[in-house]
Amino acid sequence: MKLLQNKQLTKDNTDALQGVFREALTKEKVPDSTWGNDGIEKHVSMGETMVGQLVNRYLEMPIEPIAIEKEYIYQWSKYIELNCRIDLIARFTKTWTTSWGERIPAGSIIIIDHKTSSKKYEIGTVDTADQLSFYSFVVREVDMIKESGVMFQVHLKHDSPKICDYLSSRNDKDIQVLREKVDYIINAIDIGYFSPVFKPDTCRWCDYRKECNSFSANKDRMLKEDSEAEKEGFILV
Repeated sequence: MKLLQNKQLTKDNTDALQGVFREALTKEKVPDSTWGNDGIEKHVSMGETMVGQLVNRYLEMPIEPIAIEKEYIYQWSKYIELNCRIDLIARFTKTWTTSWGERIPAGSIIIIDHKTSSKKYEIGTVDTADQLSFYSFVVREVDMIKESGVMFQVHLKHDSPKICDYLSSRNDKDIQVLREKVDYIINAIDIGYFSPVFKPDTCRWCDYRKECNSFSANKDRMLKEDSEAEKEGFILV
């Protein structure tokens, strides 16, 4: 991403980036069961292919980055702060056609989020994705930019990896629906409608675990399990 931002990304970077990926993945100490029956080498090889495809995609897209991996913090209400990190906001300098044949006109500003998946997304998934609705909302509120569209770029993980583009847009009605949904969830949490569920894999990265009664009641057990895992040389994923 830094190479893209500094306009230094070239085809020659591919081998170096693939090498960084291979080194990082092979150095991780994780249980053998993580890789399934195929072993780590198949996953490393697939990852290298995906890195190469991502480099090619960025080189072929006629874009000028506006923001890369930018963090947004939005004060939703007096006590509620929402945050996110957007992978890429870009202006297309020329008309470009997505993998599904959709045309993005020159001058369009598109919010792009990267995903990996073992299967294709259902058509329409991007149209109802709250994540992209919030990205659209926060960019309008904070940067005062009204984007032309939102897009998931999904990297399919299988024997023949490929990138699929899922393009959509958000209007004022979509943003209003998002506002109502977020307010409903906040109010429901306040009155105890949602019961917190302790899940170690989720609780490890949750920003709100310090305020969560369920985490407080179970954190000693989770920290003990984490400590034992680290003693065995495993990293937590």
